[in-house]
Amino acid sequence: MKQRRVVPSWFVYLFGAMGGLILGYDTSIISGALGYLDSALKIEPNTTSEGFVTAAVTVGAIIGALVFGKLSDMIGRKKCVMIVAVIFLIGSLSCGFANAFGPFSGWVIILIARIISGIAVGGASALVPLYLSEISPYQRRGSLSFLNQLMMVLGILVGYLINFLMVQAHPDPDPDPALSTQIFNQWNVSYGWRISFFIAAIPAIFLFVGTFFLPESPRYLALKGKVSEARDVLVGLRSSLKLVDEELEAIQESDKGPKGKFSFLFTKYRKALVAAIGLAAFQQFMGCNTVVYYTPKILEICGFTTFQSRLSTVAIGVANVVATLIAIAIVDKFGRKVLFIFGGIAMGIFTAGIAIMATMCFHEVGQGPDVLALNNQMQSTPVIIATVTIMMLYIISFGISWGGAMWVVLGEIFPNSVRGVGVGVGSMTNWISNTIVTAFFPVILGTLGIANSYLILTLFCILGVIFVTIYLPETKGKTLEEIEDLVTTV
Repeated sequence: MKQRRVVPSWFVYLFGAMGGLILGYDTSIISGALGYLDSALKIEPNTTSEGFVTAAVTVGAIIGALVFGKLSDMIGRKKCVMIVAVIFLIGSLSCGFANAFGPFSGWVIILIARIISGIAVGGASALVPLYLSEISPYQRRGSLSFLNQLMMVLGILVGYLINFLMVQAHPDPDPDPALSTQIFNQWNVSYGWRISFFIAAIPAIFLFVGTFFLPESPRYLALKGKVSEARDVLVGLRSSLKLVDEELEAIQESDKGPKGKFSFLFTKYRKALVAAIGLAAFQQFMGCNTVVYYTPKILEICGFTTFQSRLSTVAIGVANVVATLIAIAIVDKFGRKVLFIFGGIAMGIFTAGIAIMATMCFHEVGQGPDVLALNNQMQSTPVIIATVTIMMLYIISFGISWGGAMWVVLGEIFPNSVRGVGVGVGSMTNWISNTIVTAFFPVILGTLGIANSYLILTLFCILGVIFVTIYLPETKGKTLEEIEDLVTTV
């Protein structure tokens, strides 16, 4: 007789992906809060102190991805998700209370708090794709695993909206000095940035409470010899007992081999490791964050007001959500490789387009992205529309393909015995690559100019397509155990 479900399967998939919401929100909120945070904590802009605060999350994420990837193989996916939720709650509240307690100066508190939040963000980036891949039926694993990306872009969109609404409710300094000082000090500096961080505690609380009702991963349970518990979980997630028995038999057969060791990633499962590291690195080197980051700057150069430029970030967030919904609908129909190849080619075309528009439309009056000016003859509506369109098409192409498909493959490419640590290594690679791009792209931009810099991104798009064609096996429609056979070196 079929066991009654404690919670519906949609609840399991939704809350299983909620860690992505935390990741996305935290990534986006700092861009709007940083300037006001600097003023409140008396941090000089463009200094080492500000750089440390900005980079702290990435440092924490690199640590969190690897630690929680390995830890999930030891104590389970569910317990690790709960720990991540608690850590993020502590980090977000500490950010909001920075300089309100303790003997340390405000910027030291915010630095420590951002590292703590980063550990949770990195942990979530490893745990969510891992958990979703292990609980999903193989026929729909791609679309269900894409819920991680959907939650991530929804978190980013919420962060953009809050940044926008906070500033618009109490705008930047007014021409009236007395009024501007009052508004600036009483709202943006004193309250606005704190509220942004406090809001981050809400999804962390939901994730912690919701995880109590989530089942443990059936593959983790089977790996630890708890076969009957694994079967109970599968009964609640699959449509028939026949499917449950077939899947459980395949899991047990896969687990008959030697106990997974970290060294297996470099020997027996090196094909999976190469695919994961390559995808994780190329996702960043193909320019996703650089295009998003510099879009508002380029729009201001094109004549957009600060209000319109800030509003453009909201449009970027909406485009990401729409693209992810499209990807959810097609990933299990066309396959992962098709999305990677199509997306890489499209992104290469559009980064080249940005380079061409930069050559035609801008001239440099110094070095770096902040000292570009629009050529007088190009100050026309069609040129501005063309520039914005190319950028939005790039973002949509990324959202449909590399944005979420990388995390889907990361969660399914590794065998059961090393899946946790393998996903952790892949996620850590993604964060390290993010750090490299964040640190060096502004330098490249200032040295080579915007056109040549974006042509470099085009080159990485081409290399990414070549890499996928050669090193990535198609995983669509295959069970995790069948994928293990594809990536195992005898």
